[in-house]
Amino acid sequence: MNKKAIMISVFAGFVTALTTCLVFFFFVYEPVQSNQMQQPLIMEKTTTPIMQTPTSQTPTQQTPAVEIKASDITSLTLETVYKDFFEESSKCRKSYNELFGKGDGFFSEGSPCIINLSFDRNKTAAKSLELRRYDKASKENRVLEKSVWKAQITDEQFDELAKSIANNDIFKDWRNGKEIFTSNSKIMVRHTNGTIQLLSNVDKATVKFLPMMESFRQLDRKIKWEKAQ
Repeated sequence: MNKKAIMISVFAGFVTALTTCLVFFFFVYEPVQSNQMQQPLIMEKTTTPIMQTPTSQTPTQQTPAVEIKASDITSLTLETVYKDFFEESSKCRKSYNELFGKGDGFFSEGSPCIINLSFDRNKTAAKSLELRRYDKASKENRVLEKSVWKAQITDEQFDELAKSIANNDIFKDWRNGKEIFTSNSKIMVRHTNGTIQLLSNVDKATVKFLPMMESFRQLDRKIKWEKAQ
């Protein structure tokens, strides 16, 4: 084979190889890459609510199988650090940083106080109030002050509160898996078939949740509390 024939053969082989590479790149490799890049990034979501308080709890939610009436409710509990829930004259009405400043290295728009109000169909009531502050040494919140009260309520008072919850759209529509990433308020409803916990990151715009909290506050003001601690 002469020199010219060898060169033609080499050139033809190069052109064939180049063509094969171009076909692979444009018609095989790029579509695969493009398809992979178009796949959405699926991020795992969490449904665990986080109270803006020193301790957080993971609620056990149960979807009501049937309609739950006010007469089915056996007890009601509100727990909140929403600062506007407290009396205007109270130090609990201030946010954590308004009361303690920023020197603790802890930030919260909620109150440093956490209140728990509980009312039972057996005519008993309980209230606790804790003032907490972040401890930089232990890296946890410490209880600075705590008060506990108890009281008696009437059947009519409990029924009125139960109706305000049972008739609320949030209670009617609550379902398992409702995504609440942060919450500053929790209402626990015990009824004849189980327990439902309603959570919300309450502010002045939460027009459906606030009326339920207001029902608790009104009853809190009506009854005569006795200091227990």
